[in-house]
Order: sequence, then C-alpha cells, then structure tokens
Amino acid sequence: PTSSPSPATILFTIAFASLSYTDLISNATYYSLITSEYTMLVAGSAGVESSQVVITSVYPGSVIMATTVSYTAEDSAAGASSDAFVALLSDSTSVANIFAGSAVLGDHASSATSSLTMPTLSVAPTADAGPPA
Repeated sequence: PTSSPSPATILFTIAFASLSYTDLISNATYYSLITSEYTMLVAGSAGVESSQVVITSVYPGSVIMATTVSYTAEDSAAGASSDAFVALLSDSTSVANIFAGSAVLGDHASSATSSLTMPTLSVAPTADAGPPA
C-alpha cells in the first residue's frame, strides 16, 4: 500500500516596495482589486484554488501581504507541490514573475520580494482592518 500525500500549509509574506500602503487602504475599490488579483495570481502559481489562499494581514512597509496557502491531499495527488511553491518563493525572479503579466500588479512585479515564515511556527490568522467602509 502507498501512503497518500499529506496536506501542507505555507506561510509567507510578499512585499511590494513600489505599492503605496496609504493609497491601498484609502480606496476600497483599489484594495479589493489588488487583493483579488493577488489571491488569484498566488493560487495559480501554487497550483491551488483561490479559496485556498488567505491574506491574513496587510500592513505597511510599502505594502506587505501576509499570506497562507493550504494544500490538501487531493492537491498533492493532482500534482500541486508545496515544495515547488516554496522553491518558487525562494527565488526573487520567480516571485516577480508571479505578478509580471498582471494588468493590476504588473507595474509592481519588479519590486516584489518574499519571505517564508518558519514552518514550525503556528500562526493564527490576524484580523485585517480591511478596506475602508
């Protein structure tokens, strides 16, 4: 008998040095557009559904998005690899390429950098102030 692939959760941040945090949080439409596009692009690069990508917080430092990608056993069985996604996040050119073709985030792709959270840490999602009302 073979063992089934185990689920994995990847915790990381992506920083966009050229994106203005003030502009992002002051405009609900812009906030929604940026975060929706970001979620879709990260999901595509990770090989998972957008619902498996959660932005746990957005904070200043230009714009930094703390993110969780959750892989299921089914994702792994279908060929999605959390190890491959971690490798992608570890390469600055690959991180920039996630966003390069985007009409929304493409102008900020070259300033995108990532940082992986230590896999042994358990991080509970934080409440995000979200876009203005």
